[in-house]
Amino acid sequence: MKKRYRRRSHGVSMLHAHIVTCTKSRRRVMTQRVFDALRKSMRKTAAALGVDLVALEAEGDHLHMMIEYPPTLSLGEIVRRLKGASSRAVRSMRFPEV
Repeated sequence: MKKRYRRRSHGVSMLHAHIVTCTKSRRRVMTQRVFDALRKSMRKTAAALGVDLVALEAEGDHLHMMIEYPPTLSLGEIVRRLKGASSRAVRSMRFPEV
């Protein structure tokens, strides 16, 4: 991974986080089509926040994300917005496995 610093008028930063989220009751609902819908929604939300989604991987009952984010956003706020938007997007598609 190439080092990419965020340069602003009063500071320089390079913040990364590895986030793992699990499904409710560890249910194995992460099929390929559910993952594709999650990926699309998370990329859209991340772009709106100014967050770079470096990697996104899924295994049946959990999701791994590697993000690069600006110091002006808290990690909790980023996770809340990513999970909320992706949950609404997947639920609106009414997949039977979800």
